[in-house]
Amino acid sequence: MQTIFDELNPEQYKAVTHLNGPLLIIAGAGTGKTKVLTHRFIHLINQAAPSKKNSVAEKILALTFTEKAALEMQERIDVLLPYGYPELWIKTFHGFSDHILRESGLAIGLDTAYKILTPIELNIFLREHLFAFELNRYRPLGNPSRFISALVTHFGHLRDELISPNQYYQYAQKSLKNAITEEEKEIADSLMELAKAYLRYDQLLYQKGVMDFASLNFLTIKLFQENSAILHSYQNRFTYLMVDEFQDTNTAQRVLIEKIAEPHHNIMVVGDDDQCIYKWRGASLSNILHFEQRFINCKRVVLTQNYRSTQPILDLSYAVIQNNNPNRLEIKDQIDKRLHSTTINQNELLPLIIHFDHYLKEAQFVIDTIKNELTKGTLNPKDFAILVRASAHAIPFIDALKTNDIAYDFSGNEGLFKREEIKDLMALLRSIVNPNDDIALFRLLSLDVFNEEISNLLESRHQGKNRSSSLFSIIKQLNTVPDLFTPPSSKINLQKALSSLKEFQKMAQKSPTSQILGKFLNESGYLNQLTSNPSIKNTEKIQNIALFSQIIKTFEETHLDQQISECLDYLNARFEIGDNAPSLEAPLDNDTVKVLTIHAAKGLEFNTVFIVNLVQNRFPAINRKEIFEIPTELLTPNLNEDQTHFTEERRLFYVAATRAKKQLFLTYSDQYEGPKRWKPSCFIQEALKSDQVKKEEFNPSTQPPIPQITLTTSLNHSLKEPKNPTNYPLLNLSYSQIDTFQICPLKYKFAYHYHLPGPSFHAASFGSSIHNTLNEFYKQLIKGIQPSLKLLQHLYHKNWIPFGYENPAHQNEQKIQGLKMIEQFFQTNDPGWIIPRYLEKSFCWKSTSGLTIKGRIDRIDPLTDGNFEVIDYKTGKSQDEKTLKNNLQLSIYALACRDVLKIPVTKLTLYYLAENKKISTSRTPEQLIDAEQNVETITNTIKNSSFEATPSPFICQFCEYRLICDKSAV
Repeated sequence: MQTIFDELNPEQYKAVTHLNGPLLIIAGAGTGKTKVLTHRFIHLINQAAPSKKNSVAEKILALTFTEKAALEMQERIDVLLPYGYPELWIKTFHGFSDHILRESGLAIGLDTAYKILTPIELNIFLREHLFAFELNRYRPLGNPSRFISALVTHFGHLRDELISPNQYYQYAQKSLKNAITEEEKEIADSLMELAKAYLRYDQLLYQKGVMDFASLNFLTIKLFQENSAILHSYQNRFTYLMVDEFQDTNTAQRVLIEKIAEPHHNIMVVGDDDQCIYKWRGASLSNILHFEQRFINCKRVVLTQNYRSTQPILDLSYAVIQNNNPNRLEIKDQIDKRLHSTTINQNELLPLIIHFDHYLKEAQFVIDTIKNELTKGTLNPKDFAILVRASAHAIPFIDALKTNDIAYDFSGNEGLFKREEIKDLMALLRSIVNPNDDIALFRLLSLDVFNEEISNLLESRHQGKNRSSSLFSIIKQLNTVPDLFTPPSSKINLQKALSSLKEFQKMAQKSPTSQILGKFLNESGYLNQLTSNPSIKNTEKIQNIALFSQIIKTFEETHLDQQISECLDYLNARFEIGDNAPSLEAPLDNDTVKVLTIHAAKGLEFNTVFIVNLVQNRFPAINRKEIFEIPTELLTPNLNEDQTHFTEERRLFYVAATRAKKQLFLTYSDQYEGPKRWKPSCFIQEALKSDQVKKEEFNPSTQPPIPQITLTTSLNHSLKEPKNPTNYPLLNLSYSQIDTFQICPLKYKFAYHYHLPGPSFHAASFGSSIHNTLNEFYKQLIKGIQPSLKLLQHLYHKNWIPFGYENPAHQNEQKIQGLKMIEQFFQTNDPGWIIPRYLEKSFCWKSTSGLTIKGRIDRIDPLTDGNFEVIDYKTGKSQDEKTLKNNLQLSIYALACRDVLKIPVTKLTLYYLAENKKISTSRTPEQLIDAEQNVETITNTIKNSSFEATPSPFICQFCEYRLICDKSAV
């Protein structure tokens, strides 16, 4: 019988079967740390009695650094668990703190409906409130915004180090008092200016109900420090704690997990000091170096069996990282961290160091090597990765890939605003606000949807320059000025485009930007061109448009003035500040060469890896200090700063080298941009100390020639365009997905494969406003707060979502209707309020075949007979009881209560708030068997679907995608 212990090596087994007490797992690159984490999660659950398994699952807290890592862990556990379970506590640090603050933040006076701002949104927030700060030297009149980014970074780092505004201010006061020399006084003055700005920043965040990411952990710790009862409640809730990538934790994250683990010490951390590469975002190497000192009787497991790379690659990596001694766990704790390859390869290739005289030859060699391997047919484009230290270093390699028609994905710092499709949409908005912006209008009119020849546009613009007129003016005069020559077909196209632009300008007077953008995307045919020509590139464009739409919606959520001119200023500010919001990250299984920064490559692996530009001051990079540094007296003692920079760069090299499975190339050149002769990286010299490496001087005449063959059509296609996947992974489903598929498979594809943005819909905003209000109201009741109509009304106004309405009058009317709705709700239920057993209860239900359905139940109330009632709020029109008997959503809820929550449910209720009416039904065991079979049937249909449309006039008239759907019946 197969168990979760199969395929575990002895050290992995020791880690997985550890139950109580602190455990440090030192997991080298490629040693299966995620397997250890997920298998131990399962093992802890399996130790419980059958009736206790779900309660144990809810007591395990696993913390990661990225949503991607959390999702991967969740998916692996989902495959291993043979039964359904409540929502697992697998969170990012920020996600965990966010949950705690929204649940318990009222205890420190926090508005739990706060909005989290990204760093770029914080930049704009500070710009908008810059003159509310008492700034002098850090708000120069010639460039008032000059220091904003540095201030945002500084305030975030202060919070990461748990330095409060008052603590910083008191330190600045002390520095001023003790300053004697003019230099000391100058430093103290600047420090006081920063301290006052930090105080004001903290006040503004609180007043405006917004939050930066660093505040999430900072305020959670403050909550725990000021309210021991709340801390104890979370300590009791989580009796097992697991932390991934522990080497990358900062001070606040370390303190947070120490507080949760304080009474029981059942904490397991997984990390590798040799892979600590995030000092620039606050990671403290001392956290892992000193973990065993903080947790007495800590056990240790060292994972050294590598399942990824060949031994020569591991030996080279080890030779380089040895130069970080003695500040490594291997030396400090006298352990052996040398990795041992488990791969069996008779023809192991030694890592190859290649020296070039010019960077263009370096780039061409890399691409020629890739192309040579592709023509052999043994490898695919996705087997190759080109790793760079900085995004700008990727340009020559990307240019060479383009020249050679090799498909690639660049996941460096290619921001959303640099994408062609986003430039198109920015051109639209700029043309609406200022049609005399020739560059924006030219780009807009050159789009395929306007069917205009570039040559005609150039001619029109040329005529405009000759007349000192804008392109917009020339187009307006085409029918009235005889000597303006334009072909008749072009004149029609341009006039039609001008008419559309005027329509958008008129719409902009009363509608938010999101609606204008939606109208253009849907009615112009822009989106239809992408959806009707499926490919990976077009899918990425669609999803990037979705991200751009979300940025605009974020603006509308945080600004009272939603005019398009204000929105464009906001977008321009994001671009000017240097918005590094990433475009959609291309799926790793795309058959493309990956060009990555080394930080982006963390956790990935490739058959062949090129680490390029290995010269001093590129890699290792120059140590660029921050503009504002935290005084060392306020910091936790750490390693020497200069030493820390170079040891971190060496760890970054170690991470890069251990991405390679079979072949590793290290390349460098004498000359990059400019006449300077560059010195080889110190890592080249260190790598040469390994006896498992070869070094060559690049000589074109001695390189293996690229086969002079005519590439077949299929190979040529594989080089140019990655294949578009026809099968989409179906790991789990929600009822909403099932419902959408049953309405129309093509709508399902638009929504869940493309993540295509539909227009803001007022019904969704209204429904969420009501749901959030009632959820928060019942949370207050659970805490013992006396119910009152005034409280409910206050929560309603606080939770109101003002998006998607036709105009302010429509929004106001709907808001009044909603207020009447909740007042009726209060009058009906007061007195005699029932305290729910669960609110917004998440679940993962598994069928007998292993299918997972995820969902969340609004409310579950206890009944007087010991049974329970499931309640789902509805703001639409009611259904009859006969329809409810076949309601699949309620059947799924009943299955979840039976199999996951293990509670007896005798009432399944839809609460129609508009009509103030409850309609209840129930499910027999036979009906639940039928429901499970129904879910299985639908899921199998989705798995094998080609997602063809099922049009009908009734369905299509309410579909948000009808304007981009060729099959629409309306």
